[in-house]
Amino acid sequence: SSPIANPVHPIELLATVYHSVGLNPQMTIYNHLNQPREMVKAEAVTSLFG
Repeated sequence: SSPIANPVHPIELLATVYHSVGLNPQMTIYNHLNQPREMVKAEAVTSLFG
C-alpha cells in the first residue's frame, strides 16, 4: 500500500510506537497536577504488524 492510498496522521504513528513497545495508546496517565490525560487520542496502525 502507499501513503496516498492509506494516509496516516502523525498522532496515529505515535500511537503505533506506543503499541509496538507494549503500551496501550489510550492509557490514562496523570500530569503534574494529578489531572487524568489519555496518552494519545488515536488508534495504532496495527496493519503494519502483519
